[in-house]
Parts: sequence; structure tokens; C-alpha cells
Amino acid sequence: MKNLLLTIVVFFKTFDVQSQIISHFDWDNNPVTQATVGPDAASVSSSAIADINGANDSNGLNPGTPKKDINLTIPASSLFDVEGIDVKIDYQREENQAFFFERGEGLKIEMNSGNISIGYRVQDGLGGFLSIASGNIYNVPYDDLYRTYQFSYDPNTGTGTFLVDGTSVWRNDGPDNRNLFWNSSDDVIIGRLMDGSGRDKTCLDNLVIERIPASQSQLPVELENFTAALQDEEQVGIEWTTVSEKDNDFFTVERSADGVQWEILEQVSGAGNSDDKLSYHAVDQNPLNNRSYYRLRQTDFNGTYTYSKIVSVFVEIKIKVEIFPNPATQYIEIQNIGEEPGFITLHDFSGQVVRQLKKAEHTKATINVSDLPNGIYLLQFDNGTAKAVEQIMISH
Repeated sequence: MKNLLLTIVVFFKTFDVQSQIISHFDWDNNPVTQATVGPDAASVSSSAIADINGANDSNGLNPGTPKKDINLTIPASSLFDVEGIDVKIDYQREENQAFFFERGEGLKIEMNSGNISIGYRVQDGLGGFLSIASGNIYNVPYDDLYRTYQFSYDPNTGTGTFLVDGTSVWRNDGPDNRNLFWNSSDDVIIGRLMDGSGRDKTCLDNLVIERIPASQSQLPVELENFTAALQDEEQVGIEWTTVSEKDNDFFTVERSADGVQWEILEQVSGAGNSDDKLSYHAVDQNPLNNRSYYRLRQTDFNGTYTYSKIVSVFVEIKIKVEIFPNPATQYIEIQNIGEEPGFITLHDFSGQVVRQLKKAEHTKATINVSDLPNGIYLLQFDNGTAKAVEQIMISH
């Protein structure tokens, strides 16, 4: 079965030629300094770990114990000296004060007494900068639920926006055609003052930092929205709406597993020239396991093309395995797990790994549980393309 775990919806008005993901951390595995896309972090708290109970039934970033601030630090790089930026992160509240994202005074996304505020700098056109401060704009609920927090600054319109689960909660409309103002020597820091109050609970997941470039000229297609979402258990629907088109020949829907290498999914004819609102649709009939990235390539009649911003969908392919006996006393046998090699992990109910083995190319495996305490355990099987999670009781 394929289950949708996360859909990120990004709203924007124009195509751009260089939109790209510059950093992505999913924190599914240790070390947590390893990036999925972009440069790795240089340092992090010695307590911070990739742990269960992240967003969308995946692993995430746990401040861990002993109680320490996460302080995930990505070294200063021109890669982050972007004209505009889009920062997204999943978070569930475990404390009152923390920084989600910080790069000097260039951009700060912080929480104080549970209230989120945004501060950033934009160029003033005279070699200096203007400082934008939002004040308190959103109170983060204390409810053990992950929400996607997103800040976006478009240098073409001068608009800064903050969204929670895709809904705008704050917007600042500044001067058009103003880039962000950065100190190039500043590191990117994720999780300063974020220690989870020492509760040893996973609280961060799915950090995506994307560049929003400055457009050099008026582009031919104006988009109202672009979304990707699971339609049923087998397909992802990709939809977009244009409010105007000029010399638009066709769209190409592209997909990527890492935001770097892209493949063509489908080509959809454009309207040519139109001032009407038009809706388009494409389907990914075989979504990738885990995260898939989607973008549009728009091609003019003269062959010139531009790219949209990127949206992503998280899909986890789950399989059903058989465990016998359950309850177990001495051994458990895992059956119907296919011939692909994979890893079998047994967790106690606190999340601690008590057994782990690599399955060879056989359809079943056996685990000795005779020395484990009575109780409820979770068994996970992962072969790289599909996962299974089952509950088992041990009773001697």
C-alpha cells in the first residue's frame, strides 16, 4: 500500500530560470550532519540524533539527552547568498524558545514564549539594507503535532510571506526588485536554543532551503498555483493554474528523487496565448518511495524554456508481513517478506533497538526473543523500496 505522508504546496506567480533546492536534510539516518541535498553540516550537538517519531511516520531530529541545544551548523558558503529564499521545516513544540533558522542578521526565524517572529534584511538600492521585523505572528500550539513552517521571500515582488501548513499567516509587501542582504561569512544555524526541554523527543524534520532567483525580464507564463498530492493509493496528481500565457507551446512535468537529477514524466500542451485562467493536470502513476520532487518546464514556440519552482510529496510504500507466533515466547518467525535483502529491526515500546539483523535473499527470517522482557514490541522491515511495521507481544 502507498500512503501519503506529506504534501507541500507552494504558491507563486511566475516561472524562473534557475530555481533550485540548495539544502535539504531529512534526518532519517545518522549522522544528522549529513545532507540529502547540498553541503553537510560541520557540527551539531553531541546529543542530537536521528530518531523515531519524526513527521509523517519517518525519523526526525531529536535533541536527545543530556539536554543540549541542537546547533546544527552549515558553514558559510556563497551557495546561501541568494536573491530570495524559501525555507520549510516540520516542527512539533517541546519548549518556549528556539530558532528554526538563522543566518546572522540576514534572516532569523525564531520562537519566543511560543510566538514565532521573522527578521530579515533586504538591499536598499544604495549599497545598504532595510531591516524587516514581523513581530509576533503565530503562536505554536503545544499539542505534539507536526506542522510545516515556511518563510518565503520573492526578490521580484519584494514580498515576504510566512505560512503554516500552506496557509499564509503573515505577509509583508516591500519594494519590488530588491534582493536579500547577506553577510557572506555567516553560517547557517538550525536549532539554536532548541533543546526540546530535555524531554528526549523528536521535534524537527524535513528542512528544505530553496533559492528564489531574481527574474531578468518579464516571463511568458503567470502561474497562480502548482500542487502535487496523492490522489489514491497508486498515483500522485500534479495540478497547476495559469492566469495568463504568451507564446506558450507546452509544459513538461519533471520528477526527481534528490532535487538534482530530473526525469520527464509527461508533456502537456499549452494554450499559446491566453488571458483567461486555465487549469492543467498530469499524473505520476508510479511515485517514488519516500520523497519525490516535481517541477514544470515551460517551453515557448521558439524553443526557449524556463523552470517553475519545485514542490515535493512524501510517499511511503508499505507492505504487510506475517509474524508467528504472536504472542511469542522463544522465537518469532517473519514470513512473506519477499526475496529482496533488507533489515529487520525490533524496538521496545520506548523506541530502543533490541534486535537488528540483515535479511538475506529468503522469504522468511527468525529472531530469538527468549531473553527479552515481556511486553509489546514493534518490528520493522525495510528493504530500501518498501517498509513494514508490525506490533508483537512477548509473553514467556
